[in-house]
Amino acid sequence: MAAKDEKLKHLIKKASLKFDRVRIERRGDKLSLRATLPPKVGESKPKQRYLPTGKPANEAGLKQAIAVAMRLEAELIEGRFEWINWDKKLAQAIAPKMVSAWANELIQRKSAQVNSSTLNREYITPLSKLPQNEPLNEALCKTAVEEFTEPKSRSRVRYVAAYAQLLRSAGIQQSLKSLLPSGGFTSGPINPDDLPSDQQILEVWSQIRNPGYKILFSRMAIYGLRPHETFKCQISKDKSEPFCKVDDDTKTGAHVAFPWPFEWYELMEPWAAFEPHLKTNREVWGQYDNERLGNILSKWFRYNKKAIPFTAYMLRHRYACRLAENSVPTGRAASWMGHDVSIHTKVYEQALGLQGELEAWRHAQGKS
Repeated sequence: MAAKDEKLKHLIKKASLKFDRVRIERRGDKLSLRATLPPKVGESKPKQRYLPTGKPANEAGLKQAIAVAMRLEAELIEGRFEWINWDKKLAQAIAPKMVSAWANELIQRKSAQVNSSTLNREYITPLSKLPQNEPLNEALCKTAVEEFTEPKSRSRVRYVAAYAQLLRSAGIQQSLKSLLPSGGFTSGPINPDDLPSDQQILEVWSQIRNPGYKILFSRMAIYGLRPHETFKCQISKDKSEPFCKVDDDTKTGAHVAFPWPFEWYELMEPWAAFEPHLKTNREVWGQYDNERLGNILSKWFRYNKKAIPFTAYMLRHRYACRLAENSVPTGRAASWMGHDVSIHTKVYEQALGLQGELEAWRHAQGKS
Protein backbone atom coordinates (compact mmCIF):
# COMPACT_ATOMS: atom_id res chain seq x y z
CA MET A 1 0.00 0.00 0.00
CA ALA A 2 2.88 2.34 0.91
CA ALA A 3 4.53 1.71 -2.43
CA LYS A 4 1.24 2.49 -4.21
CA ASP A 5 0.86 5.74 -2.30
CA GLU A 6 4.44 6.72 -3.09
CA LYS A 7 3.85 6.05 -6.76
CA LEU A 8 0.71 8.23 -6.77
CA LYS A 9 2.58 10.99 -4.91
CA HIS A 10 5.30 10.92 -7.56
CA LEU A 11 2.76 11.02 -10.40
CA ILE A 12 0.94 13.99 -8.82
CA LYS A 13 4.20 15.91 -8.43
CA LYS A 14 5.20 15.13 -12.00
CA ALA A 15 1.81 16.24 -13.32
CA SER A 16 1.98 19.52 -11.41
CA LEU A 17 5.28 20.40 -13.09
CA LYS A 18 3.34 20.80 -16.34
CA PHE A 19 1.60 23.91 -15.02
CA ASP A 20 2.81 27.40 -14.16
CA ARG A 21 -0.08 28.61 -11.97
CA VAL A 22 -1.78 25.43 -10.75
CA ARG A 23 -0.71 22.56 -8.52
CA ILE A 24 -2.48 19.24 -8.03
CA GLU A 25 -2.54 18.01 -4.44
CA ARG A 26 -4.00 15.10 -2.57
CA ARG A 27 -6.42 15.94 0.25
CA GLY A 28 -7.69 12.83 1.96
CA ASP A 29 -9.08 10.46 -0.65
CA LYS A 30 -9.73 13.23 -3.20
CA LEU A 31 -7.60 15.43 -5.47
CA SER A 32 -7.72 19.23 -5.33
CA LEU A 33 -6.17 22.09 -7.27
CA ARG A 34 -4.14 24.80 -5.52
CA ALA A 35 -3.65 28.20 -7.12
CA THR A 36 -3.67 31.92 -6.44
CA LEU A 37 -7.20 32.93 -7.44
CA PRO A 38 -8.94 36.28 -8.02
CA PRO A 39 -10.78 37.77 -5.02
CA LYS A 40 -14.40 36.85 -4.34
CA VAL A 41 -17.07 39.52 -3.91
CA GLY A 42 -16.18 41.59 -0.84
CA GLU A 43 -12.50 40.71 -0.94
CA SER A 44 -9.72 43.08 -2.03
CA LYS A 45 -6.81 40.79 -2.90
CA PRO A 46 -6.16 37.50 -4.68
CA LYS A 47 -5.65 34.52 -2.37
CA GLN A 48 -4.10 31.12 -2.63
CA ARG A 49 -6.95 28.60 -2.38
CA TYR A 50 -7.86 25.02 -2.91
CA LEU A 51 -10.46 24.03 -5.49
CA PRO A 52 -11.83 20.48 -5.07
CA THR A 53 -11.97 18.48 -8.29
CA GLY A 54 -14.19 15.75 -6.88
CA LYS A 55 -11.84 13.21 -8.46
CA PRO A 56 -10.57 10.22 -6.45
CA ALA A 57 -6.97 10.02 -5.32
CA ASN A 58 -5.84 7.28 -7.70
CA GLU A 59 -4.23 7.07 -11.12
CA ALA A 60 -7.54 7.21 -13.00
CA GLY A 61 -8.69 10.18 -10.92
CA LEU A 62 -5.36 11.91 -11.55
CA LYS A 63 -5.91 11.81 -15.31
CA GLN A 64 -9.28 13.54 -14.82
CA ALA A 65 -7.80 16.06 -12.39
CA ILE A 66 -5.10 16.97 -14.95
CA ALA A 67 -7.84 17.91 -17.44
CA VAL A 68 -9.49 20.13 -14.82
CA ALA A 69 -6.12 21.71 -13.99
CA MET A 70 -5.52 22.49 -17.68
CA ARG A 71 -8.88 24.31 -17.81
CA LEU A 72 -8.09 26.33 -14.68
CA GLU A 73 -4.59 27.21 -15.92
CA ALA A 74 -5.98 28.47 -19.24
CA GLU A 75 -8.63 30.62 -17.53
CA LEU A 76 -6.08 32.20 -15.18
CA ILE A 77 -3.58 32.96 -17.96
CA GLU A 78 -6.25 34.39 -20.26
CA GLY A 79 -7.88 36.40 -17.47
CA ARG A 80 -11.32 34.82 -17.85
CA PHE A 81 -11.63 33.05 -14.51
CA GLU A 82 -15.13 33.45 -12.98
CA TRP A 83 -15.99 32.17 -9.52
CA ILE A 84 -19.50 31.21 -10.63
CA ASN A 85 -17.94 28.51 -12.83
CA TRP A 86 -16.03 26.94 -9.94
CA ASP A 87 -18.12 27.52 -6.81
CA LYS A 88 -21.28 25.38 -6.86
CA LYS A 89 -22.96 27.20 -3.98
CA LEU A 90 -22.35 30.56 -5.62
CA ALA A 91 -23.66 29.26 -8.95
CA GLN A 92 -26.83 28.00 -7.33
CA ALA A 93 -27.36 31.34 -5.60
CA ILE A 94 -26.81 33.40 -8.75
CA ALA A 95 -27.96 31.24 -11.63
CA PRO A 96 -31.68 31.38 -12.42
CA LYS A 97 -33.71 28.21 -11.93
CA MET A 98 -34.45 26.38 -15.13
CA VAL A 99 -37.97 25.72 -16.43
CA SER A 100 -37.71 22.08 -15.35
CA ALA A 101 -37.12 23.03 -11.71
CA TRP A 102 -40.09 25.41 -11.58
CA ALA A 103 -42.31 22.95 -13.46
CA ASN A 104 -41.42 20.05 -11.16
CA GLU A 105 -42.24 22.16 -8.10
CA LEU A 106 -45.65 23.12 -9.52
CA ILE A 107 -46.46 19.55 -10.55
CA GLN A 108 -45.48 18.24 -7.13
CA ARG A 109 -47.67 20.83 -5.42
CA LYS A 110 -50.63 20.12 -7.70
CA SER A 111 -50.30 16.34 -7.35
CA ALA A 112 -51.54 16.69 -3.78
CA GLN A 113 -54.55 18.75 -4.91
CA VAL A 114 -55.91 17.12 -8.07
CA ASN A 115 -56.39 13.62 -9.44
CA SER A 116 -53.92 12.05 -11.86
CA SER A 117 -55.96 12.67 -15.04
CA THR A 118 -56.41 16.35 -14.21
CA LEU A 119 -52.75 16.66 -13.27
CA ASN A 120 -51.66 15.16 -16.58
CA ARG A 121 -54.00 17.19 -18.79
CA GLU A 122 -53.93 20.54 -16.98
CA TYR A 123 -50.28 20.64 -15.90
CA ILE A 124 -47.91 17.87 -17.00
CA THR A 125 -48.81 18.06 -20.71
CA PRO A 126 -48.62 21.87 -21.07
CA LEU A 127 -45.48 22.18 -18.92
CA SER A 128 -43.70 19.45 -20.91
CA LYS A 129 -43.96 21.61 -24.05
CA LEU A 130 -41.67 24.28 -22.58
CA PRO A 131 -37.88 24.13 -23.17
CA GLN A 132 -36.83 22.50 -19.90
CA ASN A 133 -33.20 23.64 -19.74
CA GLU A 134 -33.76 27.37 -20.16
CA PRO A 135 -34.44 30.06 -17.54
CA LEU A 136 -38.17 30.61 -17.06
CA ASN A 137 -39.66 33.76 -18.59
CA GLU A 138 -42.93 34.93 -20.09
CA ALA A 139 -41.65 34.90 -23.67
CA LEU A 140 -41.02 31.14 -23.56
CA CYS A 141 -44.56 30.57 -22.33
CA LYS A 142 -46.14 32.78 -24.99
CA THR A 143 -44.21 31.00 -27.73
CA ALA A 144 -45.38 27.61 -26.48
CA VAL A 145 -49.01 28.73 -26.27
CA GLU A 146 -48.98 29.98 -29.86
CA GLU A 147 -47.06 26.97 -31.18
CA PHE A 148 -49.00 24.16 -29.54
CA THR A 149 -52.57 25.50 -29.30
CA GLU A 150 -55.17 27.03 -31.60
CA PRO A 151 -56.89 30.34 -30.80
CA LYS A 152 -60.20 29.93 -28.93
CA SER A 153 -59.45 26.24 -28.26
CA ARG A 154 -59.86 24.54 -24.89
CA SER A 155 -56.22 23.54 -24.98
CA ARG A 156 -55.21 27.20 -25.23
CA VAL A 157 -57.17 27.99 -22.08
CA ARG A 158 -55.47 25.09 -20.28
CA TYR A 159 -51.99 26.07 -21.43
CA VAL A 160 -52.47 29.71 -20.48
CA ALA A 161 -53.81 28.74 -17.04
CA ALA A 162 -50.89 26.37 -16.38
CA TYR A 163 -48.22 28.81 -17.58
CA ALA A 164 -49.76 31.69 -15.65
CA GLN A 165 -49.55 29.67 -12.44
CA LEU A 166 -45.98 28.66 -13.27
CA LEU A 167 -44.90 32.27 -13.77
CA ARG A 168 -46.71 33.42 -10.63
CA SER A 169 -44.96 30.75 -8.56
CA ALA A 170 -41.63 32.14 -9.83
CA GLY A 171 -42.66 35.71 -9.01
CA ILE A 172 -42.67 36.72 -12.68
CA GLN A 173 -45.27 39.20 -13.86
CA GLN A 174 -47.22 37.99 -16.87
CA SER A 175 -50.02 38.95 -19.24
CA LEU A 176 -50.73 35.59 -20.87
CA LYS A 177 -54.48 36.12 -20.76
CA SER A 178 -54.04 38.53 -23.65
CA LEU A 179 -53.70 35.36 -25.74
CA LEU A 180 -57.31 34.47 -24.95
CA PRO A 181 -59.62 36.39 -27.33
CA SER A 182 -62.58 37.79 -25.43
CA GLY A 183 -61.42 35.98 -22.33
CA GLY A 184 -61.18 32.52 -23.85
CA PHE A 185 -64.59 30.85 -23.72
CA THR A 186 -66.23 33.82 -22.09
CA SER A 187 -69.14 35.15 -24.09
CA GLY A 188 -69.32 38.62 -25.52
CA PRO A 189 -70.80 41.57 -23.64
CA ILE A 190 -73.77 40.66 -21.48
CA ASN A 191 -77.02 42.58 -21.70
CA PRO A 192 -78.46 42.76 -18.17
CA ASP A 193 -81.98 42.75 -19.63
CA ASP A 194 -81.41 39.23 -20.99
CA LEU A 195 -80.72 37.79 -17.55
CA PRO A 196 -83.21 36.41 -15.04
CA SER A 197 -84.40 38.77 -12.34
CA ASP A 198 -83.54 38.15 -8.73
CA GLN A 199 -87.20 37.30 -8.12
CA GLN A 200 -87.07 34.63 -10.85
CA ILE A 201 -83.92 33.16 -9.34
CA LEU A 202 -85.53 32.96 -5.91
CA GLU A 203 -88.65 31.33 -7.29
CA VAL A 204 -86.65 28.68 -9.16
CA TRP A 205 -84.49 27.96 -6.11
CA SER A 206 -87.53 27.50 -3.87
CA GLN A 207 -88.97 24.88 -6.26
CA ILE A 208 -85.85 22.71 -6.63
CA ARG A 209 -86.53 19.39 -4.93
CA ASN A 210 -83.11 17.73 -5.13
CA PRO A 211 -81.21 19.01 -2.05
CA GLY A 212 -77.79 18.53 -3.64
CA TYR A 213 -78.50 20.50 -6.80
CA LYS A 214 -80.32 23.08 -4.74
CA ILE A 215 -77.08 23.77 -2.83
CA LEU A 216 -75.02 23.94 -6.04
CA PHE A 217 -77.59 26.30 -7.57
CA SER A 218 -77.42 28.54 -4.51
CA ARG A 219 -73.61 28.74 -4.69
CA MET A 220 -73.74 30.04 -8.24
CA ALA A 221 -76.51 32.49 -7.41
CA ILE A 222 -74.95 33.87 -4.22
CA TYR A 223 -71.25 33.88 -5.14
CA GLY A 224 -71.26 33.94 -8.96
CA LEU A 225 -69.22 30.72 -9.12
CA ARG A 226 -68.50 28.85 -12.33
CA PRO A 227 -70.30 25.47 -12.46
CA HIS A 228 -67.21 23.40 -11.59
CA GLU A 229 -66.25 25.79 -8.80
CA THR A 230 -69.43 24.92 -6.90
CA PHE A 231 -67.87 21.50 -6.24
CA LYS A 232 -64.47 22.91 -5.28
CA CYS A 233 -64.95 25.55 -2.64
CA GLN A 234 -65.19 26.03 1.10
CA ILE A 235 -67.91 28.33 2.42
CA SER A 236 -67.81 29.85 5.87
CA LYS A 237 -70.74 29.26 8.18
CA ASP A 238 -69.80 32.35 10.19
CA LYS A 239 -72.27 35.09 9.25
CA SER A 240 -69.75 37.76 10.24
CA GLU A 241 -67.28 36.36 7.67
CA PRO A 242 -69.46 34.76 4.97
CA PHE A 243 -66.75 34.29 2.37
CA CYS A 244 -66.33 31.48 -0.15
CA LYS A 245 -62.82 30.17 -0.85
CA VAL A 246 -62.48 28.67 -4.32
CA ASP A 247 -59.83 25.95 -4.61
CA ASP A 248 -56.55 26.48 -6.43
CA ASP A 249 -57.11 23.69 -8.98
CA THR A 250 -59.96 25.52 -10.70
CA LYS A 251 -60.01 27.38 -14.02
CA THR A 252 -58.36 30.59 -12.80
CA GLY A 253 -56.95 29.37 -9.51
CA ALA A 254 -57.74 30.23 -5.92
CA HIS A 255 -59.80 33.30 -5.12
CA VAL A 256 -62.26 34.52 -2.50
CA ALA A 257 -65.83 35.61 -3.18
CA PHE A 258 -68.46 37.25 -0.98
CA PRO A 259 -72.25 36.82 -1.05
CA TRP A 260 -74.52 39.28 -2.76
CA PRO A 261 -77.14 39.72 -1.56
CA PHE A 262 -76.31 38.67 1.98
CA GLU A 263 -79.97 37.79 2.61
CA TRP A 264 -79.60 34.88 0.17
CA TYR A 265 -76.63 33.58 2.15
CA GLU A 266 -78.82 33.39 5.24
CA LEU A 267 -81.79 31.94 3.37
CA MET A 268 -80.12 29.36 1.11
CA GLU A 269 -77.33 28.15 3.44
CA PRO A 270 -74.81 27.47 0.64
CA TRP A 271 -72.30 25.90 3.06
CA ALA A 272 -74.49 22.81 3.54
CA ALA A 273 -73.23 19.38 2.45
CA PHE A 274 -74.52 18.12 -0.88
CA GLU A 275 -72.61 14.94 -1.76
CA PRO A 276 -75.21 12.37 -0.55
CA HIS A 277 -77.94 13.92 -2.64
CA LEU A 278 -76.27 13.77 -6.06
CA LYS A 279 -76.97 10.88 -8.38
CA THR A 280 -73.22 10.64 -8.97
CA ASN A 281 -71.26 8.76 -6.31
CA ARG A 282 -68.96 11.03 -4.26
CA GLU A 283 -65.96 8.74 -4.67
CA VAL A 284 -66.41 8.91 -8.43
CA TRP A 285 -67.07 12.60 -9.01
CA GLY A 286 -64.30 13.47 -6.55
CA GLN A 287 -61.90 12.29 -9.25
CA TYR A 288 -63.54 14.20 -12.12
CA ASP A 289 -61.69 17.01 -13.85
CA ASN A 290 -63.06 20.55 -13.93
CA GLU A 291 -64.72 20.18 -17.33
CA ARG A 292 -66.64 17.09 -16.32
CA LEU A 293 -67.68 18.61 -13.00
CA GLY A 294 -69.01 21.65 -14.81
CA ASN A 295 -70.93 19.42 -17.19
CA ILE A 296 -72.72 17.70 -14.30
CA LEU A 297 -74.35 20.97 -13.29
CA SER A 298 -74.82 22.37 -16.81
CA LYS A 299 -76.52 19.18 -18.00
CA TRP A 300 -78.84 19.28 -14.99
CA PHE A 301 -79.89 22.80 -16.01
CA ARG A 302 -80.62 21.60 -19.54
CA TYR A 303 -82.52 18.56 -18.32
CA ASN A 304 -84.73 20.84 -16.18
CA LYS A 305 -85.05 23.64 -18.73
CA LYS A 306 -88.84 23.71 -18.42
CA ALA A 307 -88.56 24.58 -14.74
CA ILE A 308 -85.36 26.63 -15.10
CA PRO A 309 -85.67 29.04 -18.07
CA PHE A 310 -82.01 30.08 -17.99
CA THR A 311 -78.55 28.49 -18.11
CA ALA A 312 -76.12 27.92 -15.25
CA TYR A 313 -73.84 30.74 -16.39
CA MET A 314 -76.70 33.23 -16.26
CA LEU A 315 -76.55 32.97 -12.47
CA ARG A 316 -72.90 34.00 -12.62
CA HIS A 317 -73.67 36.85 -15.01
CA ARG A 318 -76.54 38.05 -12.85
CA TYR A 319 -74.22 38.09 -9.82
CA ALA A 320 -71.76 40.31 -11.71
CA CYS A 321 -74.51 42.72 -12.76
CA ARG A 322 -75.85 42.76 -9.23
CA LEU A 323 -72.43 43.86 -7.97
CA ALA A 324 -72.33 46.62 -10.57
CA GLU A 325 -75.83 47.78 -9.68
CA ASN A 326 -74.75 48.10 -6.06
CA SER A 327 -71.57 50.03 -6.92
CA VAL A 328 -69.08 47.36 -5.87
CA PRO A 329 -65.75 48.60 -7.35
CA THR A 330 -64.91 46.92 -10.66
CA GLY A 331 -61.53 45.64 -9.49
CA ARG A 332 -63.05 44.10 -6.39
CA ALA A 333 -65.90 42.51 -8.34
CA ALA A 334 -63.46 41.02 -10.86
CA SER A 335 -61.38 39.58 -8.01
CA TRP A 336 -64.43 37.96 -6.41
CA MET A 337 -65.29 36.36 -9.74
CA GLY A 338 -61.76 35.11 -10.34
CA HIS A 339 -60.93 36.88 -13.60
CA ASP A 340 -59.08 39.94 -14.90
CA VAL A 341 -60.51 43.44 -14.74
CA SER A 342 -60.18 43.65 -18.55
CA ILE A 343 -62.37 40.58 -18.99
CA HIS A 344 -64.85 41.79 -16.39
CA THR A 345 -65.13 45.18 -18.05
CA LYS A 346 -65.61 43.69 -21.52
CA VAL A 347 -68.25 41.14 -20.55
CA TYR A 348 -70.22 43.39 -18.21
CA GLU A 349 -69.59 46.72 -19.92
CA GLN A 350 -73.30 47.52 -20.25
CA ALA A 351 -73.96 46.94 -16.56
CA LEU A 352 -70.84 48.90 -15.62
CA GLY A 353 -71.84 51.69 -17.97
CA LEU A 354 -75.21 51.87 -16.28
CA GLN A 355 -73.47 52.00 -12.92
CA GLY A 356 -71.39 54.97 -14.08
CA GLU A 357 -74.44 56.82 -15.36
CA LEU A 358 -76.28 56.22 -12.09
CA GLU A 359 -73.31 57.49 -10.10
CA ALA A 360 -73.17 60.62 -12.23
CA TRP A 361 -76.92 61.17 -11.76
CA ARG A 362 -76.70 60.66 -8.00
CA HIS A 363 -73.79 63.07 -7.78
CA ALA A 364 -75.70 65.67 -9.77
CA GLN A 365 -78.80 65.17 -7.60
CA GLY A 366 -76.72 65.78 -4.50
CA LYS A 367 -75.62 69.15 -5.83
CA SER A 368 -79.05 70.32 -6.92
